[in-house]
Amino acid sequence: MKRTAFFISDGTGITAETLGNSLLSQFEAIRFEKITLPYVDTIEKARAVVERINRQAQEDGKAPIVLDTIVDDEIRALLASCNGFKIDVFSTFLKPLEAELETHSSYTVGKSHAINELERYKDRIDAVNFALDNDDAPAPGNTIRPISYWWASPAAAKPPPASTWRYSLASAPPTTR
Repeated sequence: MKRTAFFISDGTGITAETLGNSLLSQFEAIRFEKITLPYVDTIEKARAVVERINRQAQEDGKAPIVLDTIVDDEIRALLASCNGFKIDVFSTFLKPLEAELETHSSYTVGKSHAINELERYKDRIDAVNFALDNDDAPAPGNTIRPISYWWASPAAAKPPPASTWRYSLASAPPTTR
């Protein structure tokens, strides 16, 4: 069985796509055609998206799954008029959370990807750069010390991939945590 799923956002679409993929992965027997529509941040764009969803519903003969992370109430209301099965992340999760916390959320686009913990972010970037720099072999000047060594005949073309090597913990980049 095939179903269409739309992930709609007024930002990059990463949050909608990640949450949508996580939810849909629980339905292994269904093949989903996934369509991400980022930067739906105007009424005109929202109208075009509603038309596209409605065309898809007519083509498929079933309501597409529509998951959105739209902040603007007017755009969300317009999307709610589509012929899809709508999952509105803000109405579903933020409204009850606002009631529990007895305050309103900021409803800010891109807030989930804001860099709030700068040092942690830098540590993660350093770790990624370290991994990239030392993927197949230690970069010149790095002090990686292998625990075991590779021995081969002169006929060997190249050493095994770095993923099979073992390093001492001292070779990992330092962290502040």
